[in-house]
Amino acid sequence: MRRRPRRLVAWPALEALDAAREDPLFGALPDGAAGLHWNEDGLSPPPGAVELLRSPGAAFRIGDCAWGVQFHPEVDEAALEGWYRDWPYALDEAGVDAAAARAADAQHLPGQRALSEALFGGFARVVAARARGRA
Repeated sequence: MRRRPRRLVAWPALEALDAAREDPLFGALPDGAAGLHWNEDGLSPPPGAVELLRSPGAAFRIGDCAWGVQFHPEVDEAALEGWYRDWPYALDEAGVDAAAARAADAQHLPGQRALSEALFGGFARVVAARARGRA
């Protein structure tokens, strides 16, 4: 983990790398998915990790049941409103206009449900399969 030179508040496209095709989570990445960055930290995959997304939508897998991501697949409209309320300085630090940020939110939030279902649903399937294997 490292501090970025400047905070990032943006919805870059999530560009899958070849390793993502067979991944139980990122193999189901919806077409045209974008991941919200609202952070000041950068992420580099640790040694031995399999990189799954092209930066800045960083994601990696270690082994067969651990993932790391550097975007917010969990965000929904209510959470995002809380961020605008609680961290208004973040937009200034990112050099982003509030109207432009909200326009990007309006464009990308409708796709968040499919993204969340792909990633969190994939993780739930991995956990369920492991639990069945140990029963």
